[in-house]
Amino acid sequence: MDYDTQIRMFGGFVVLRSQCDEPSFRLDWHDGNNNGFNLLTPITDNGAGFGLIYKKLDGSVGSYDYKMGEAIIIGSNFVHSTAPGRSERPVALLSFTFGTDKLQYWDALSVSAANQGPLYRRPDGLLCRNHRLNRYE
Repeated sequence: MDYDTQIRMFGGFVVLRSQCDEPSFRLDWHDGNNNGFNLLTPITDNGAGFGLIYKKLDGSVGSYDYKMGEAIIIGSNFVHSTAPGRSERPVALLSFTFGTDKLQYWDALSVSAANQGPLYRRPDGLLCRNHRLNRYE
């Protein structure tokens, strides 16, 4: 990661899941050059069998099951989806986005960092609202 003086937390939020019928693969941090990351860790203990699937470099699909006390960090160009599954109680994941303090990378990073929660912090420290969600206006 290319940073000047500190790693910057862009945002934090809780992800709730209770059902996924089919994969919906997505790409975070496209063209981010690993200057932005997402950390996911479960905060409920009912996530077994309802984790993450991802595309490997050879095109095959891998899987990761969330475990209490463990976290996964997603970097640039990681193609992934919620694994199909269902839970009677919502599965809750704590998510933190973080990365560089250099504003020169923000155009690429903001595609992910500015759209995952209601508030986000830019690399230069400015706290902003995600106007797309309109929760705090």
